[in-house]
Amino acid sequence: NFGTLSTTELSDSFQSAPNNKMLPPLIIQHPFGTTTVMCKISTIRGIIGGFGFINYYYTLSTLPLGDATTLSSLYPIITIFLARIVLGEKIKPLCLVAALLSVVGAALISR
Repeated sequence: NFGTLSTTELSDSFQSAPNNKMLPPLIIQHPFGTTTVMCKISTIRGIIGGFGFINYYYTLSTLPLGDATTLSSLYPIITIFLARIVLGEKIKPLCLVAALLSVVGAALISR
């Protein structure tokens, strides 16, 4: 049962496998999880990730490369505020300072 192994033990056992091609049978048999909740979360995550990649490539094709990569590097700022809204996490003052400096840096790079 893979639920009883630590991550390190599991990783070590796969690295010692012949040709490093051994995968946990649970992942092979149930790639989206074993419950309907896990399946829904995996599906939603895939859809959101797909839209993210579509938007990223659209941005790369329409904006200059420097501006597009600068804007795409600002995603942690969105993550900070979404964690506050969705998960109710507190935003530390240091995170706000880092977010502000990132925006200022992006503005200076894009000029």
